[in-house]
Amino acid sequence: MNMEKKLLNLFARLSRDAERSKVYAMRAKKDGRPELSHLFRTLAVSRAMQAQRFLMQVRGAVGTTDENEKSAYGEEVPAAIEVYHQLFAEAEADDAKGLATGFRHSASVEQRNLELHNTLDERPQDSQYHVCDFCGYIAVDEPPDNCPVCTAPKIRFKKVAAV
Repeated sequence: MNMEKKLLNLFARLSRDAERSKVYAMRAKKDGRPELSHLFRTLAVSRAMQAQRFLMQVRGAVGTTDENEKSAYGEEVPAAIEVYHQLFAEAEADDAKGLATGFRHSASVEQRNLELHNTLDERPQDSQYHVCDFCGYIAVDEPPDNCPVCTAPKIRFKKVAAV
């Protein structure tokens, strides 16, 4: 296996482990272990930073802003939508209703991501974004009372700070 593939595998593992550490943190908090929850959250940040570092080493992973925009919205998001549709069909065929719902939600969220990109020039530059912490739906300026994808309440939306 060449080094680029090894780096991509490492990135995937670190990214997965970072997300898993976030879940561990939620469980530790629920179980009344705030000190361990904090450490798990910190571990998640550390792993995410390591993943980003190794992704940056992969040639062509990050190009110019125009190249990145074309890659993200012209290739990655449409490919994700297609994968979610395929997984949805498989989950339905297996009568895995929870998974089917998750895949349907994710396809809807990715479709929304395309819409947001396509209407980017129509929004003020100081628009604010809020992300549903359950399904990933992005609301512009104000979160809705309930997520239009998963019906989560408004309090589940997290504001994304501008950089």
